[in-house]
Amino acid sequence: MASSSSTVIPQLHHYNTIKLTNSNYLLWQTQLLPILRSNNLYGLVDGTESCPPAEITVPGTTTRTPNPDYKHWVDRDQFVLSWINTSLSEAVLPIVVGHNTSASAWRAISDAFSASSHTHILQILMQLHNTKREDKPVATYLQELKYLADQLGDAGKLLSPPEFNAIVFNNIGSDFYPAIAALSSRPTPVSYPELLSVLTSEEIRLRAMQPTVQLPSAQLAQRDTNPSANFPRNGNSYHTNGGNLSRNGISHPNNHNSSANSFSNRNRHNFGTGSPSNPRCQICRQNGHYANRSSTLIATLLSELRCTFDIRHLGNLNYFLGIEIVYTTSGLILSQRRYILDILQKAAMTDAKPLATPLSTSL
Repeated sequence: MASSSSTVIPQLHHYNTIKLTNSNYLLWQTQLLPILRSNNLYGLVDGTESCPPAEITVPGTTTRTPNPDYKHWVDRDQFVLSWINTSLSEAVLPIVVGHNTSASAWRAISDAFSASSHTHILQILMQLHNTKREDKPVATYLQELKYLADQLGDAGKLLSPPEFNAIVFNNIGSDFYPAIAALSSRPTPVSYPELLSVLTSEEIRLRAMQPTVQLPSAQLAQRDTNPSANFPRNGNSYHTNGGNLSRNGISHPNNHNSSANSFSNRNRHNFGTGSPSNPRCQICRQNGHYANRSSTLIATLLSELRCTFDIRHLGNLNYFLGIEIVYTTSGLILSQRRYILDILQKAAMTDAKPLATPLSTSL
């Protein structure tokens, strides 16, 4: 037995890659459970492999002698306990202070992170409903929701496939509405792998359909570098010869009046925006006035903008003064989670242990 334990125990040190923090309990547990089970050590942490007596009676006598199984059990249990302790971050380590067996420490960690309390479940539900795709890839977005749903199940409340899919459909974005409509019309709820496959394919299709936009600066450069754009297109050519202006070889005196008229005509032809003495309105595009001189035109423009961009068409309010708003059947849930996370990140306190507070779910 001693030789067996000495060969198994040292190997466990090579497995640990993730330290437990206040936000990754499920990943930490997922890493540890297969290791403990494959090395026949899980019975120590779940309590099924109880501690044998420290002494046993020698058969046929009343003499008490140390039990070798007890020493072997203690060696294995203390190794697992020390390994659990080294897998905890500094912020989580106080949870296991005073726990002298691996089963006691494991139970304390489980109670701290997977307690099925109403507040804990409510916090995870709020995170689920508040997690939006925004500009994240579909695969990343679904993985975030899946992780939160698994945390919720670990806390004692399993989400059904229709409930999970409804959260995805509600926050993934309007571009995916055709795919959502097709998935929602199925007689049975779509599974997570199929949901990931369909929405990822739709994401690729939408990305391929995005048009290529030509920058205005490129058009301007093309127009400015084309000399023929500033000259008439009727086949006539112009060039200067000394002080005269020649058109198709016919010379004309280049006096002051003809030069002024030529510049004035060319200016109106090329620019078309009116001179300071003949302004053009930016709204009605008529000459003789500017838009800021006509209160009637401004009022008409504002009225048309209100009709086109009605604030009532923007849907339910989501954010207001840093407060995130979630609509439920029983009322509203107000959350400052993102604002708080920004503060914790700037203060390098993301590992701080959360403190539950009473939350109001209705107005």
